[in-house]
Amino acid sequence: MVENGRYQHLCGGAILDNEFVLTAAHCNLKPRLLLAKDLLVAAGSNLLFDTKAQRFRVRAIKKHPEFKPLYGHDILLLQLASPIPIDNIRFAAIDFKNSTSRKDGNLNSILLGWGRTTPNLPKQLEVVPFRTISDEMCVLKYKFKYLTRSEICAVNTNGPRGACDGDSGGPLVDATQHTVYGLLSYGRKPCETGKPFAFTRISIYVNWLEEQIRSMRKLNNTNDLG
Repeated sequence: MVENGRYQHLCGGAILDNEFVLTAAHCNLKPRLLLAKDLLVAAGSNLLFDTKAQRFRVRAIKKHPEFKPLYGHDILLLQLASPIPIDNIRFAAIDFKNSTSRKDGNLNSILLGWGRTTPNLPKQLEVVPFRTISDEMCVLKYKFKYLTRSEICAVNTNGPRGACDGDSGGPLVDATQHTVYGLLSYGRKPCETGKPFAFTRISIYVNWLEEQIRSMRKLNNTNDLG
């Protein structure tokens, strides 16, 4: 993100392929509504301000049309202006195939992010343990009344912190299968341990993502032909 002439960390994300990255739609809301030209995607390093990290300009942005804060569909697709050389970058695959029902309860997971725990952001990528819980428990026990079927509820299980400012859009990873199946959306009490957070359920957006990718690539090819 460009702010006052320099780039600052805004949100995390998950690499879909060498051309597209997923993040949370709420990362780009008014009054800080950003254009593609205002964004850079950094990849290939666990250090936040690593000068050797690869940075990629963004060609286009596509927000889910039904997104509304606290009402689900918190997903944003970024198309990069140049491809990520994924052969040189280690990342977790996104889980599109498995049934979402097995993700609803008691799945050990981790959130990867740069959440702010002090006035300064952490220098190194942090790994925060989470465990999914059922929608019923999330609503009844934790009073998450806005939880939708497009979301997964998960609780920070141990460690010094929960999800914090700067973690938004970061991937929720199955700790056993090492696949990404959620994107951090929101929580009632940021940074607190033992508290639930809502994650966008990526698997239900397969059709939407495929449609957007086809459309964005077609537009890109048309523009290239001039």
